[in-house]
Amino acid sequence: MYNILLPVLLIVFLAGNMFFIISRHKPQTTLREYSVAGCSAGTATFLFSFVGRWIPGAVCTVWFTLAAERGVYAHYLILYSLGAVAMLRCFGIPIWRLSQQYGLETQADFIELRYGSKLFKSAFSALTLLFWFPWVILELKTIGQAIAATSGNSIEYNIGIISVTMFIIIFCFYGGVRSVNNSAVLQTVILILFGCICAYCLICRTFGGVFNLYADVAVQAPALLHLDFSSARRFEWLSAIISGTLGSIFWPGMFCLIYAADSTKSIRRASVLAPLLLLPFFWLLLSLGSGAQLIPGFEAEGSTGLFWIAEQYGDPFLRAMLGVGAVAASMSMCAPVFNVAGIMVAKDLYATLRLRSGVNTLKAARISTVLVGLVALWLATLYLPNLVSLVMLMYNFIIQASAPILLGLCWRRSTLGGAASGMVFGIVTTLLMSLCPSLVDFVSGWSAGMMGLAVNVTVHVIVSLLMPKNQVFHR
Repeated sequence: MYNILLPVLLIVFLAGNMFFIISRHKPQTTLREYSVAGCSAGTATFLFSFVGRWIPGAVCTVWFTLAAERGVYAHYLILYSLGAVAMLRCFGIPIWRLSQQYGLETQADFIELRYGSKLFKSAFSALTLLFWFPWVILELKTIGQAIAATSGNSIEYNIGIISVTMFIIIFCFYGGVRSVNNSAVLQTVILILFGCICAYCLICRTFGGVFNLYADVAVQAPALLHLDFSSARRFEWLSAIISGTLGSIFWPGMFCLIYAADSTKSIRRASVLAPLLLLPFFWLLLSLGSGAQLIPGFEAEGSTGLFWIAEQYGDPFLRAMLGVGAVAASMSMCAPVFNVAGIMVAKDLYATLRLRSGVNTLKAARISTVLVGLVALWLATLYLPNLVSLVMLMYNFIIQASAPILLGLCWRRSTLGGAASGMVFGIVTTLLMSLCPSLVDFVSGWSAGMMGLAVNVTVHVIVSLLMPKNQVFHR
């Protein structure tokens, strides 16, 4: 059935984004203004930007399906979100202070500052961008799925993706990270508000309440309430939590958000308030997912199962709210990728671009933002059957970036040779273990990424101890 409320609510939502962006806009005359917005993100802007970047639209598809298949196992998302907040509190403040002292604009700027190598900076930037990019494709596909499913397929999948993605590209080009962060305020409010309301209403309509849901699951599918701690999977859940925690602030976009904060007070306050927004949303949505198997017909719905439940048990307004909430979550993830990736490309390739076209770094960043967005849009319209597996693999890779960053921050003896060799060995180990899943079973459920990180840190420490100290800056 055609849901006229969805396009109406979606248009109002996008118009609200335009208002936030235009009313707080400032022209960019330097790359620093485009990349960190003059370090102007106060507590509210920083808080909602952090939460928005942390809640993926894919929680409505991939993680919801995981909760339906494995029950409370999917709740590791809640625990490692708390870990992410702790990481922000512990390491966000020293990172921000370094950005103020040395004028850092990207994550790779920190790597160059700490290890004194432009080559390692470029390699690090290219790798982290490669590991990050599949996420934006997954998020864009979530936009298409959400709009198509909640409109009764009256808005075609690709039309939904193209419309919203072009909107994101335009406002990223127009206002840089200031537009990204300001629009994230509305996006995060909508996704939390609409997400919690929709999840709670659907739980009440399908099970009669949260307590009834868990009571029904305990009787009809008790395995969903237990974790598998058998010898082959003894550490699987712990591995997922630690991987998520370590990878939390090491996506390039998180560093740029930290740089954009106006003070350490904003980071401290956000780290206290963030769980109040994250936990209710994740808990309600994953709880509904944990009971979804008990709903007749759900299993065949795959990654659109949440939208199918809304179609069966929700009214048109509820479905429209769910659709817009999922779009808001995806937008708050996609916009930083377009913006930050454009800046990374421009800074690392600036010398080449300058020789060929004469554009300055700011212009190159704006052009790169558009190009990154268009490439992501094109890929999102293609059929990519193994995309979710690729995204999970990329998470195993991105945590390898935690070693040179954390050891660089906390250990004065860390050296360029240790950081580079550790990264190489960590990535190779992760790849080999991913290609041979039996090796993961051999280590009792520790993920390929965690095993790669163990090798990464070990090699980093050994090589650093064998090489002369090369401390570049002092905290």
